[in-house]
Formats: sequence, C-alpha cells, structure tokens
Amino acid sequence: MEAGSKKSIILWSSVAAAAAGIVAVAAIFSWKARTLSSEKLGTHIRDVQDVLSDCETKIHEIQGRIAEILPPVSQTSTS
Repeated sequence: MEAGSKKSIILWSSVAAAAAGIVAVAAIFSWKARTLSSEKLGTHIRDVQDVLSDCETKIHEIQGRIAEILPPVSQTSTS
C-alpha cells in the first residue's frame, strides 16, 4: 500500500469514529433529557391548601410539645 493511501484510510476511519462518537453522545443526551422530562411530569405538585394544612398540623404538634416541657404560666392580676 502507498503511504498516501494509508493516511487516507486512517483519516477516514478517524472521521468515522469521531462521527460515531458525536452521534452516541447526542443520543445519550437526548435519552437523558427525555428521562428527566418524564420524571418531571410524574412528580406531584402539592396543593396550597394541603401545604397549609400540614403547616397547621405541625404548629399544633409543636405547641403541644412546648406545653409538655414548660410549666403552666400562672395568671396574676396586677390591678
């Protein structure tokens, strides 16, 4: 084989390998993007009322724990 022919074979095989690599990377990114978008669609967005209800429940729970820890406050009149 001639030296020019060998260089051409190496050049074209390198170009083919680079093109295949680019296609593979693009396919991976495309697959990842589809996977992430389907996961986002599957996530549940909570309703505002549900969040407020959970907050109110947690506040009552904290108030109950504080009441167990602290002694009762006696009310004295200062009149």
